[in-house]
Amino acid sequence: MTNTYNTLNPLGSTAPKDLFDNASNFDEAMNSELPSFYDRFNKRRETWAGMEKAFDDFLLASGYEFIGDYDADGPLTITQQNQVFTKDGEYWRSSPTLALPYITVNNWVIDQPKFVSVGDAQLRQSLANSADPVQGAAMVGRSTVSIESVFALLSAAQISSQVLLVKGYLPGRIDGGGVFRWNSGRLKSAHDGGKVISPTVPWDGTTGAPQAAFLSGTGETSPGGSGCWERLGSSGRVDPLWYGALGDYDFNIFSGTENVVPFQKAAAAVKAKGGVFHISAGRYLLSDQVEFSLPIVTDDFYRVSIEGEGAGASELVIAGLVGLRFTGGTALTAGVHSYQSISGLGFRAVGGVKVHTAIAGDNLSYIAFDGLRIENFEYAFNLTDFLSSEISNSVIRGNRFGLNAGFADFSRPNAVSVKNSYFLANSALAVVLGSGSVFTMFGGSVEGNGLDTGEVSRGGILMIDPGLEGAVAASLNGVYFENNGGPADFFSTSTGANGKVAYSFVGNSFARFDVATCTTNNIRIDSQSKFAVSLTGNGYKGFLSYSPNVARKYVAINPAAASDAEIIDGGNFYTDAVEVPVFPGRFVGSKSSAAAYVRFNGSGGGATIVDSYNIASVTRLGVGVYRITYAGLMNNVSNTYSGTKGSPGFSYPVGETAAYVDFTFTDAAGAPHDVANCHVLVHAA
Repeated sequence: MTNTYNTLNPLGSTAPKDLFDNASNFDEAMNSELPSFYDRFNKRRETWAGMEKAFDDFLLASGYEFIGDYDADGPLTITQQNQVFTKDGEYWRSSPTLALPYITVNNWVIDQPKFVSVGDAQLRQSLANSADPVQGAAMVGRSTVSIESVFALLSAAQISSQVLLVKGYLPGRIDGGGVFRWNSGRLKSAHDGGKVISPTVPWDGTTGAPQAAFLSGTGETSPGGSGCWERLGSSGRVDPLWYGALGDYDFNIFSGTENVVPFQKAAAAVKAKGGVFHISAGRYLLSDQVEFSLPIVTDDFYRVSIEGEGAGASELVIAGLVGLRFTGGTALTAGVHSYQSISGLGFRAVGGVKVHTAIAGDNLSYIAFDGLRIENFEYAFNLTDFLSSEISNSVIRGNRFGLNAGFADFSRPNAVSVKNSYFLANSALAVVLGSGSVFTMFGGSVEGNGLDTGEVSRGGILMIDPGLEGAVAASLNGVYFENNGGPADFFSTSTGANGKVAYSFVGNSFARFDVATCTTNNIRIDSQSKFAVSLTGNGYKGFLSYSPNVARKYVAINPAAASDAEIIDGGNFYTDAVEVPVFPGRFVGSKSSAAAYVRFNGSGGGATIVDSYNIASVTRLGVGVYRITYAGLMNNVSNTYSGTKGSPGFSYPVGETAAYVDFTFTDAAGAPHDVANCHVLVHAA
């Protein structure tokens, strides 16, 4: 209702207009259902209905105080409007008209008119309670109750019909939580602090030594008892966050939470039955190794695969000597790690001195390493008895050694593939294989490795005594090599103990920038046994300040005896003539293959082709003289020829161009004559 006159005359005015507005204000204040009105001074005032509503809201907001049961605890003394009691299962409070304090007379006929029922309000208050573990969602059957942390789980109501949604492992965190169910029959000895939690293991909710003690079950007050919380949905998958790990390492201040114990507990949980060791996004500091050893000798089912959320998201910061270790035994005493994968992880060592190993292992087969980034270690991979496995889509950078694989007691490294991976700036060597065979590299690059002149062995890829467990030493396809140091981008040295092997290089690019730092050769093979080398479609080039040097042949083949080497050289591009390789042994190359050949019948005054390659025609120019025209022009005019005929006599070229060669055939006396069976072979210059 609006003031009719709104004169704004001072308080106490007896003007008829003001008296009219005052009457209107009083009527609205007492009778309106609206919560407020404006008086004649335009100030907002509460109506009687508004004040009643505000008081009721105050009572509800203040919360009720339970003072007992009417029958069991009476007489009751009520001193406040928000005090409630129960009568026959219903909640009651004093009516607004009851004068307080009031003492009940234990006669419900007399007392009931003085009180009003508040059962629904009390229920709403109890359901809204987030502090009392037996109120809130706990009052609803088959409900999910939300609590803050695993620490809070220790004091939660143990109701088997409910599941608890835990927000985080540590108080104030939102990672490492999950859904839990109470199992009164679960033995407390199963407690591991992550998947199974006994509430009778003491813990103050802090990290460090108290958390480590909690994870190990130290101080269990009921060691022979039962009753534990079980994490739901954890079959076949474990995350170190479930054990309180924190991925909070900061490289700006070189500080973070130590995570060895949570990681080791998570590893123990997953390797007991096999499954996925999932590392959520974060940087996790580890001051000791996390080991995955095989629990069963022969069963391939119990295997662990490790997955992160990407090398740039999930990163292990290694402060100990080893990050991840896979420990097997000999083939007779323990199983081989197989059918596993390690993917989507970054590894970075702490400190300037490279003394660490990112991934160490023994007895590994059928393993897939994918999407890894490893930097600043002594060894990115240090593996023994490593076979039939693959490294793909990974970056191995800034270590001392990239991949180092050798023999312990089971198998030499063999059937190892590297695909679309990049070995960059490793100070000694990108790859070292001891007694390895069937090493295959597809794509990727090997760049800037072996530049530390203080290293005894340095370069790109080094193979030592290959071939014991395979006839092919190495096959490199489409790899980019750039400015590595040491003897060669690819260097194989053999004492000959492991027999004959083959090497294949297809479509690789070799680049050298600086003569002071780059390799002496791009490919070098030193061997005391027989071997074969196939070089096809590779390119070799120097850039920038590099100056060609006759002592730096692109390819150096050094057999014990020339006859030990078999070499195929085809379709390769050698930029500088002084560095073109000179091959020993049996050699087939672009200049040793036939550029053209023909067999024809020159008798009867003509020339009829019987068989040919790269020949367009043969024309008789005169007695015993024939012009052999090429189907395609030769690159050079001065080529090498050989001619034979089916009768005693001689044959020799008498004229040549890039388009043809003229050949003469004679009898034994040297006189030209026509011959039925003539052969001419042309070798390009």
